[in-house]
Amino acid sequence: MTWLVIAFWRNAPRSGRSAMTMWVVMGVAMDSLIPLLHFLDESLQRHLWYLCWMVINSLTVIAIGAWHLQHHLQPDHLAKTVSYTALAMIAVQLTRYTDRMAVQTDLLGPVYQVLVPAMNIGVLLYAIGWLYRELKHEEANGC
Repeated sequence: MTWLVIAFWRNAPRSGRSAMTMWVVMGVAMDSLIPLLHFLDESLQRHLWYLCWMVINSLTVIAIGAWHLQHHLQPDHLAKTVSYTALAMIAVQLTRYTDRMAVQTDLLGPVYQVLVPAMNIGVLLYAIGWLYRELKHEEANGC
């Protein structure tokens, strides 16, 4: 696993490397907020749970776009995948918020429990495959 992290940050193009870094920072931010949310009133906690995740995913998409604009880079496939996944997460969170808080049903609970982890794992697997292709491309070009 250490090899993968070192290879990724040493060999990955700036666009994908920056997007994955922002994805990891987003995950750390979310993990850091969870204990704080548990100290709140249950009703407020439920509202803030989904809203916080929507805001953090939105900030991630904005940060990726701003970083690419600032450095005059075109987003590569990995950066686009990370951004699209963050946008999809916003849609999932909004749908779940509507299901649970506005309509007050829990119809999407099982879907939510599977979809969110699947999307996170999907980004990781895509990043590993992307890095593998990048390394093979470098090897084929004799770099």
